[in-house]
Amino acid sequence: MFSQRQGVSLLELTVAVAIIFIIAAISFPSFNGYLKYQDLKNSAKIFVSRVKQAQQETVTRQIKFAVELDLQTGDYRQLKLIQPNQVTEEYSLSDQVFFASTTGILLNQVVFNPTGAADQSGEIILESLQSGQQIKITIHPSGYVSWENN
Repeated sequence: MFSQRQGVSLLELTVAVAIIFIIAAISFPSFNGYLKYQDLKNSAKIFVSRVKQAQQETVTRQIKFAVELDLQTGDYRQLKLIQPNQVTEEYSLSDQVFFASTTGILLNQVVFNPTGAADQSGEIILESLQSGQQIKITIHPSGYVSWENN
């Protein structure tokens, strides 16, 4: 007759745990790269939302607002463009993300006029210090702001 088994042996448990560790070790580098990209992506989303916020403030209040970039520190601020200019909000990119370059944007300012259109169109490149990946943010003449992997 056959005897009934109850539970698993120590050997079966050890093999199952070893398989889990092997799968985790194989997937860790991929997951780590994913986390680095997510940090860059989140910084880009937050930056774009703050640019759109400045645009909305301009349309709502009928006063020019701008987002001014500090390429050296990764900081940026929202300005109310009246004489003298007033800083209304200050922000920073993630510690591992920086402004790699800008093109077409004068004085490192994204400025909106009361219709919501941008005074100058251009591009801003964000880059991850860890992975070197980049995201391009485009300011269109109409004021539309878009972003894509570079």
